[in-house]
Amino acid sequence: MAVPLENEKKKLNICLTHYLVGFTDGVSLEMDKHKKVFEDMGHTVTYLGGAVPDESKAGAFVIPEMDHRCDLAVKVYHNGYEKLDDFKDGAEFAAFINENANALEKKLVDFFEKHAIDLIICHNMLSHAVHPVLSVAMTTAIEKCNISRAIGYHHDFYWERPVFDKPTCAEIVAISDKYIPPLDTKVYKHCTINSIGAASLLQKKKLESVTIPNVFDYENGEEWRLDDYNRTLYDALGIDMNGDLVVLQATRIMKRKGIELAIEVVRRMVQMSPAFVGQTMYNGKKFTGKLHFVFPGLDQEPDREYVKFLDAQLSECGAKVHKINSMIGHIRVQRDQKKQYSLWDSYVISDLVTYPSIQEGWGNQYLEAIFAKKPQLLFEYPVYTTDIKSLGFRDIELGKNYSVSTEKSTGVEFVTVDPTIIEQAAKECMRVLFDQKEYRAMVEHNFEIAKKHLSYTALQKLWEQIFAKYD
Repeated sequence: MAVPLENEKKKLNICLTHYLVGFTDGVSLEMDKHKKVFEDMGHTVTYLGGAVPDESKAGAFVIPEMDHRCDLAVKVYHNGYEKLDDFKDGAEFAAFINENANALEKKLVDFFEKHAIDLIICHNMLSHAVHPVLSVAMTTAIEKCNISRAIGYHHDFYWERPVFDKPTCAEIVAISDKYIPPLDTKVYKHCTINSIGAASLLQKKKLESVTIPNVFDYENGEEWRLDDYNRTLYDALGIDMNGDLVVLQATRIMKRKGIELAIEVVRRMVQMSPAFVGQTMYNGKKFTGKLHFVFPGLDQEPDREYVKFLDAQLSECGAKVHKINSMIGHIRVQRDQKKQYSLWDSYVISDLVTYPSIQEGWGNQYLEAIFAKKPQLLFEYPVYTTDIKSLGFRDIELGKNYSVSTEKSTGVEFVTVDPTIIEQAAKECMRVLFDQKEYRAMVEHNFEIAKKHLSYTALQKLWEQIFAKYD
């Protein structure tokens, strides 16, 4: 019988692994939180990924072939789900996958043995089909090392994504069936990040899982404050910190983020602004009439026509738009007198956060805004409706129904909601921003709820439940 992991005498070497480590994407941010919890429990944590930013290299190990953007992964994805044109048939393609998986497996085995890994937590690589070579290699390496504890941490699944709907051959289907995720319930336990994912995994693979929501350190986290470092971000962006309003869209730029909905609300806020000039805002400052719309996230949208559409809408919304991803990193770094700000610094300078996503696995930016004590404008995406709203948060909402429209000149599809909802949301945003009592009541209410249900303490209890399953 395995020693119970919660036993203080049994301290583990835990490997947290993903395609990428140390970036500002949701998975990287969540891994940082789990690392902190595991270390507080007395365990040793090692990161392993296919790529890390320069400033994070000291804290992570890299095997480049693990990166889902590497040439190998791109080639396999293309032949498996777009067009099988680099191989004569599925059998030759499968042989190519297995040959490269064997090579990668050897590197993984060497790493696991060198670092005496006791527990491996695999983020997404056992639930996504974007890098089948890694899925196979990771599974076989765990088997070769006789590691008896491995956890598939699934943020979503390949069968939920339309790009994987049309596999090119039976062999790629067989690989997905066997390895994504593995079906060995003795070695592998499974986590999902929402109840929708848990139900999907049970229905598709007959595998039970523990739902681990995104969390934040609401109990002991250092408050994000204006300081000498981030104060200069106002000047860098030309923002008057004594009276301009700053709206933050903290997510990456992607279609499913529904950014066009936020743009419409900001457009109406700008139109309403003249009536508020000179009035006292929630922070005691007099409003100048200027609105800024800040985007710190990566542009990861492959449909460039959609991005052009967003840019056109932004240019006409009336706010001063700032795309600042080049200035934002995982941590603060200053090189040659040039500052890199953290994502948290963008929250510090903001007054309102927009979160209009139509689809999210959970909602990292939602929790970040609560920690930053900022009110939020959001669309009630499915997981918000099933897993979050019932906790009792107070937000400015855009409803849970949307329509898809098409721009005639370009054919670009975008989402819309009823104009009356946009109008009401804009009015509510302005009302809260100019009502100190309501502003503080809303953000403090949300913080206390998150502290109770979505804290590091809550996360530790969930991990203890999972560890107990190996007893």
